[in-house]
Amino acid sequence: MKIIDCDVHPRMNSMSQLHPYLSEEWRQRMGVQTSSKGSDSNTARNVFTIPKRWYFHPHGAERNDAIPPDGGRPGSDLKFFCEKHLDFFEIDHAIMISGDLFGIGGLPDADMAAAFISANNDWLLHEWAEKDSRLKLAINVGPRDPILAVQEIERLGGNDSVVQVQIPEFDVLLGNRHFYSIYEAAERYGLPIGFHGAGESAGVNTPMSPVGIPSYFIEVHTGMPMIGQAHVISLVAEGVFERFPKLKFVFQEVGYSWVPSVMWRFDQEWKSMRNEVPWLTKPPSEYILENVRFTTQPICEAPDNSQHLQLLDMVHADKTLVFSSDYPHWDSDDPRRIFAGLSDEVKNRIYFESAAELYNF
Repeated sequence: MKIIDCDVHPRMNSMSQLHPYLSEEWRQRMGVQTSSKGSDSNTARNVFTIPKRWYFHPHGAERNDAIPPDGGRPGSDLKFFCEKHLDFFEIDHAIMISGDLFGIGGLPDADMAAAFISANNDWLLHEWAEKDSRLKLAINVGPRDPILAVQEIERLGGNDSVVQVQIPEFDVLLGNRHFYSIYEAAERYGLPIGFHGAGESAGVNTPMSPVGIPSYFIEVHTGMPMIGQAHVISLVAEGVFERFPKLKFVFQEVGYSWVPSVMWRFDQEWKSMRNEVPWLTKPPSEYILENVRFTTQPICEAPDNSQHLQLLDMVHADKTLVFSSDYPHWDSDDPRRIFAGLSDEVKNRIYFESAAELYNF
């Protein structure tokens, strides 16, 4: 079966790898050297760092078997990355979501964030995508300044290796008109918008929970779906898909088991409150089915597989789900071992056809 993996995470070993892609001004301001040094600690005070959330997996977030033979971070060596994942699973295409920029939306300096994001986009294009045609890139854009974000889309949106615009987590719901110029540019270039969790509490971002601050990583990881729910509801209610009908959204790693219940409740509420959102011309669930996609990782591990099959039917998996492994993270999914009992027709939709339509492969 052909496979498109819609969420893989290449990583840098050192910010020095971005040295060729930054101006001298930004190199000096960020302290990016020509090569890494033992003294280049990213934990020292008053040293530029990519914002990170406060929560972390107690045993590490990445697979030990993804560590390159010569050392380095898991997912940091192109050749090893391709051998152990793309070659091993015979993956036709993989969408790269930078493994280093999840918290960049929490950087208060929008100009600095844009410069760093552009350098990371260029590094992934030139050092990864251009060296293996199976790899395609979701370019990140800074969410704090839509003007700079649009400039980045216009700079790289026509590149054949670019298939998606990635908006890092930020303290504004995605339906807000703050993002409209980004959406207009993405729609113009025929690029879907991707959104990935893991930026909550990073830098100046607030925690993900509206009712309090979680204490543990297990709370954050279990509660990740609430981020997806809030953004999907916002996108539909604010009329984004009426204003940008061709625009598609891809939500990564926020789950999918919650989607049926949200669609049902949303439709129910809309029947009695449609005068509050008169721009919606059809039930909310129809916008979700038409314009929103969800990656499969982490796979829903129901107590009984028959319950999972029922869930896949309720979520309209043949339309809404696209396969993702989340390689090289600790909970990445093996495409050979998930979706047991599902028909080959629906599997083919999830593993390949839906993503091929989404990314125009």
